[in-house]
Amino acid sequence: MPTSRDITDEVKGGKPQGKALDVHTWFADEGTQVADMVASKAVERGAYDLELLGRTMAGFLDTEVPVGAGESEFYILVGILFYAEGKIARALSALKSGRLPHVDDWLDLSVYGRMARYVMEKGQWP
Repeated sequence: MPTSRDITDEVKGGKPQGKALDVHTWFADEGTQVADMVASKAVERGAYDLELLGRTMAGFLDTEVPVGAGESEFYILVGILFYAEGKIARALSALKSGRLPHVDDWLDLSVYGRMARYVMEKGQWP
């Protein structure tokens, strides 16, 4: 088990070293690949389905737009959460069946997380 000293030594002068560099490089490469994949789909598909689904789900939850949140932003986030829940259910189903979740399930979950962060920062998708 690495100590806090070992971990601190992985980053020197703000630059990752050793294992930290491996993780940093993997995330940077993965991020670029995901961005390339998602960008054109986002523009092509838009957010209507997310917002429509979010409005429906918010109605089931009997919840309203929080103070300070944009209406469209809120419903898009609820729609993203609904899609993410489906991916989690699929991964849990695989585990229940004695299999590991497919790598695409994890990829989709990470994309939904990034989409939500984008919406929270920009107030819309895309």
